[in-house]
Amino acid sequence: MKWPHSTLLVLIFILLSNTIFASSLSINPVLLTLTNEEPVTTLTLTNLSDSIATVQADVVSWQQKMGVDINRNTSDMIISPPLFQLKAHESQLLRVAWLSKHPVNEQLTYRVILREIIPHKIIPEGREANLQIALAFSIPLFVQPSVQNLLYQWEARWIGKNKLKLDLNNSGNVTLFVNKIQLRSNNNEVLNKQMFAYILPKKSHVFALDLKKSNALNISAMINGEWKVNSVQIKE
Repeated sequence: MKWPHSTLLVLIFILLSNTIFASSLSINPVLLTLTNEEPVTTLTLTNLSDSIATVQADVVSWQQKMGVDINRNTSDMIISPPLFQLKAHESQLLRVAWLSKHPVNEQLTYRVILREIIPHKIIPEGREANLQIALAFSIPLFVQPSVQNLLYQWEARWIGKNKLKLDLNNSGNVTLFVNKIQLRSNNNEVLNKQMFAYILPKKSHVFALDLKKSNALNISAMINGEWKVNSVQIKE
């Protein structure tokens, strides 16, 4: 699979009274993979701000149910260091290790969660409390099977006036990442839309699209970094 490995830049906003302070952290890479032969990987977190950042790191299992992501605690993975301070304009290398090595026939899915911890600020009596918000990074982490089988099916159905329900069913053993969909009818482009959807193995995802009715469509989708073209008959 071809995945983006560009640096991800996220602004973490801390609201103190009526003033907004933004501290910037960058992560590279933005997707991690492990195998039975290579059970350890690394990522780098860089503090681009002028202040110290305190960060907590965790790894959780990642499942999907009815199109909803579900994260649970796991003992399969360990990340080090799990808690650290990052000085201004400095970087921290983190190591992620898969502890329960075994042959994998279907991709195992996890997420690395990195949260900035905001120090508790004592509020003098009689003053309003400060609202503090920190956004967390959530980085996909995959344990890859030795043989990867990219297999999926599209299904389409009209669900009302000029609205198309487009189902992508992942019947393969690796995750699908869709970031663009183009639809053509009678050689005319009828839709070109940016997406951001992960479909885990043996799961499905529904795209609800506003579209004029037609009998058949050609679907071009950017899946795992490559354009895939399929035709689909639309059910009434």
